[in-house]
Amino acid sequence: MKAICKTCGEVIISRRSDKRSAKANMLRAVRRHYQKKHPKTLSRRISQGLKASKDNPSYQDLIDALKEGPRSAIEVYKKYNEKQYQHIKAVMDALEPVLPTDLVISWKVLEAIHDSRIT
Repeated sequence: MKAICKTCGEVIISRRSDKRSAKANMLRAVRRHYQKKHPKTLSRRISQGLKASKDNPSYQDLIDALKEGPRSAIEVYKKYNEKQYQHIKAVMDALEPVLPTDLVISWKVLEAIHDSRIT
């Protein structure tokens, strides 16, 4: 298999072996190329991804905030875009029957705030 490095344009070649598939060997060859020729690129991409993940709240962050109360949940909610909110809404609607009452109340407050902002 052949691949071209997007950073330097070098052609990376790998072959199938008895132990591994061609795709696994290609990924290994690309990884080895990046470690040898572009070590700072890999570390920069990893640190950019970690930095971006801090700005993007997870669903667990919202659940933890709901446990604390509606005010902290609103702070986390402000960081969500509409698509993320719709996804968490689907998850929460599915889990609503088994959630404790205080979490359901906090979630309903958050839903009401969202609905009032849309209309």
